Amino acid sequence: MTLKLVPRSFRIISLSVCGIQHCQRAGHRHLNLFQATYYVVVTFSTVGYGDFVPDIWPSQLWMVIMICVALIVLPTQFEQLAFTWMERQKLGGSYSSHRAQSEKHVVVCSTTLHADTIMDFLNEFYAHPLLQDYYVVLLSPMELDTTMRMILQVPIWAQRVIYIQGSCLKDADLARARMNEAEACFILAARNYADKTAARDKEQGKSGVHLEGNFMEIFQDFEKPYHDTEDSHLGIKQ
Repeated sequence: MTLKLVPRSFRIISLSVCGIQHCQRAGHRHLNLFQATYYVVVTFSTVGYGDFVPDIWPSQLWMVIMICVALIVLPTQFEQLAFTWMERQKLGGSYSSHRAQSEKHVVVCSTTLHADTIMDFLNEFYAHPLLQDYYVVLLSPMELDTTMRMILQVPIWAQRVIYIQGSCLKDADLARARMNEAEACFILAARNYADKTAARDKEQGKSGVHLEGNFMEIFQDFEKPYHDTEDSHLGIKQ
């Protein structure tokens, strides 16, 4: 994704530099490559020092056209670059230890990222009024597809859901998600799993999982899992 965005922005700047340098050959002040690059960068950044000014109408018209193109294209490109960079940081990063100690969070583990399953979980989780201040750390070995990226960009989820690429079967990845400080951990099973009993036994055998209701749950205190069937559809430690 990043490799596609950088050349696209670079092409606009390069085209503007070559165009203004070529047009100014017919003017009174010729620009070398460095001066043309300096002028384009200063112009696109809206600084505009005024030390280089196109003095013929073809150069002026060319820059007007390129400024309009840049105003339309570059902000979108930079926004996508920033989002991609933030997502890459999350993939290789970890949930802040300071944040884990000062704020409540749960860890959601899933081997596959199906948008409908994740959305069902988030809607059900945040439907309870006592869980509005919780953060959800989504831990999965799968990369985000286009649909999941769009979901996590929605403001209501962007402020609450933190995605980290990793596996719940690796201690290092669990440490990155701050499992020890988490209030609970949920393992989401795919809806199309053929044998639910086999899936449950498999997950329990791998990581000591306690299963309740629609979601598989791991708790920080494995010996005393909590599940409130009257007031809550999700088991969170009290």
